[in-house]
Amino acid sequence: METVSPRSAIFYIASVLCLAIYGGQVCPFIEGLSPIVFLITLLAYGILAFVLRLFLLKRYVLTAPFLRQSSLELRFELFCYVALGLALTVHNSLIYSFPLGSGIKLMVGVLTLGFFAAVDLGLERERLILGQRLSLGKSAVPEGEYRPITKSFAGFAIASVILITALVLLVIVRDIDWISKQGPESIDAAKKAVSLELIFIAVVLMGFLVNLVLSFSKNLKLFFQNQVEILDRVTHGLYDQYVPVASGNEFGLMANHTNSMIDKLAESYRIKDALGKVVSPKIRDRLLARKGGIRLEGAKTEVAILLSDIRNFTGRTEENAPEKVVKELNTYFSEMVTIVHEHNGFVDKFIGDGLLAVFGIDGEKGAADSAVRAAFEMQAALERVNEQVQPPINIGIGVHWGNVVAGTIGSYERLEFTVVGDTVNTAARLESLTSSLNCSILVSRQVYEQLDKEVTTHPWVDFGALEIKGRKESVHALGVLRDA
Repeated sequence: METVSPRSAIFYIASVLCLAIYGGQVCPFIEGLSPIVFLITLLAYGILAFVLRLFLLKRYVLTAPFLRQSSLELRFELFCYVALGLALTVHNSLIYSFPLGSGIKLMVGVLTLGFFAAVDLGLERERLILGQRLSLGKSAVPEGEYRPITKSFAGFAIASVILITALVLLVIVRDIDWISKQGPESIDAAKKAVSLELIFIAVVLMGFLVNLVLSFSKNLKLFFQNQVEILDRVTHGLYDQYVPVASGNEFGLMANHTNSMIDKLAESYRIKDALGKVVSPKIRDRLLARKGGIRLEGAKTEVAILLSDIRNFTGRTEENAPEKVVKELNTYFSEMVTIVHEHNGFVDKFIGDGLLAVFGIDGEKGAADSAVRAAFEMQAALERVNEQVQPPINIGIGVHWGNVVAGTIGSYERLEFTVVGDTVNTAARLESLTSSLNCSILVSRQVYEQLDKEVTTHPWVDFGALEIKGRKESVHALGVLRDA
C-alpha cells in the first residue's frame, strides 16, 4: 500500500503557508521576524517532519492490522503535527528567546491544521484499505471492538469547535490589542485589515471543513457502492465476492454481517444443490417450501408410475469389476434421469439397477402420456448409452396409472419422500412381465386410454387381462414388442 500520498504533501505545503500568515496575525514576536526568515524556518521544519513521517508511517501504521490502520494514521498524523509545533516552539525559544505564550499560540494553529489534515488522511487510508480488500476478493473478519461512528462524529465536532474557537479568539485578541494602539486617523484602515484577516481565516477553515465533508462522502459512496454491487450479485445467486471490511465502525459491522450472510447463503445453496441430487429437484423444492419444516405425513394422489429395469444385471455384476459396473450405471442413469425430468416427472428412487419415476405428482395434465413418451425416449437413448458400455444394455419398462400415497416416510432421524401403494407394485409387476412377453414397454389399460393419438400409432400389442403376482384382480395390459 502506498506511503507517499499526494494529499499529505499538499497538506504540509498548505500548513506551512497558513502558519506563515497565522503566526504574524496572533504573535507580535513572530510578527517582528522577517517574513522570509520565518517562512524558511517553517519550510525547513516542515520538510524534516514530512521525511520523518514517511519513515515512521511505514514502520508503525502500515504494519498494523488493516482494520486499525485508519485510526492509527489519524493519531500518527496528529502526532507529527504536534511534533512539528513543538520543534518550532523550541527553536523560537532558543534562537529568538520567544516567551511561552508565543509557543502556545503557535501550537494552537499547528494543532488546528494538523487535526484537519489527520482526519482527512485517516479517511484516505480507509479508502485505500477498501480498495485493497476489494481487490483481494475475500472476506475479512475484523478483530477487536467496534467504535460507534457517532462517537467519532462527536469527537470530531467537539475538537473542531474547541480548536477553531481558540484560534479565532487568539486572532481577535491580537487584533483588538493592535487596534487599541492605532490613532484615530487610522482606525478605519485597522478595522478593514482586521475584517480581511477574519475573512481569510474563515475561508481557510471553511476550505478544510468542506474538504473533510467531501472526503467522508467519498468513503460513504465507496462503501455503499460496494455493498450494493455485492448484494446485487447475491440476488443473482453469485456468492463468490464479499463486501470489504475497512473500518471499525458500523460500516465495518454491516460489511462483516453481510459477509456472514453471504457465507450462510452459499452454504444453503450447496445444501440445496446437494439435496437436489439426492432427491428430485421437484421434491426438494416441495419439501423446502413447507413453512413448518419436514413432517411425517402422506396424502393420496393419482399419478403415473414408471419403473425400468436392466436385463441380466446380476450376470453383469458377476462378470465385471465393481468400478466398471458403477461407472456404466452412472452413464445409464444420467441419460434416463435427464429424460424423466424433461417430461416433467421426477425420479423417486434407484432400486439397484431399477429406476422408479413418478409423473403428475402435482396434478399435471397428461401425466400418463408424459410417462409413456419418456419410456419411448428412454428406449431410444439406449443407443447412446451402449456406445459407452459393453456388453449392450437392454431394459424393460412398465407404466401404470392409479392412486398412491405420496409423502415423507420414515422417522425423524431418517426421512424419505416416496410413493407407496398398489399402483407402484403393479407398475413393478408389469415391468417384470416385459421379459417373458418380449416387450420393451408394457402399460396398463388405464395408461393407454390417456395417451395422445400420436403415441397410440405405435405398434401396440393388446395382451388382454394378465394375471399379476400378489394381486387378486388381473390387469389389462398393452405393450410394444422389443423387435418392433
